Amino acid sequence: MDYGLPRSSTVGATVHYTGAFPVRFGPYTGAVDDYTLLDVRLRSSLPAVPGLSVNVTAQNVLGTDHREFVGSPALGRMVVARLTYELPSP
Repeated sequence: MDYGLPRSSTVGATVHYTGAFPVRFGPYTGAVDDYTLLDVRLRSSLPAVPGLSVNVTAQNVLGTDHREFVGSPALGRMVVARLTYELPSP
C-alpha cells in the first residue's frame, strides 16, 4: 500500500508472510519456521534541488529475527537510505 502526501512525498507499507516449509537439499535438512515481515518506506522530493529525492526503506521494521533457509543466519531489521537525482529533460 502506498499513500501520496503533499509536496511530492509518499509513504508506504508492505506485509510479507511466508508459511513454514521443509527443506531437503544436500546437507541442508530441516524446517523453516513461518514468519511475517512489515516493511515501510518514505520518499520525499527535496525542493531546494529540483530532481533530487530521498528514499528511506525499513525492512522488517518490527525486528523479528527469522531464517529464510535452513542453515542461513537469522535476519533482523535493515534500514536503507538512498538519494536519487533525475536529470532534467532537454
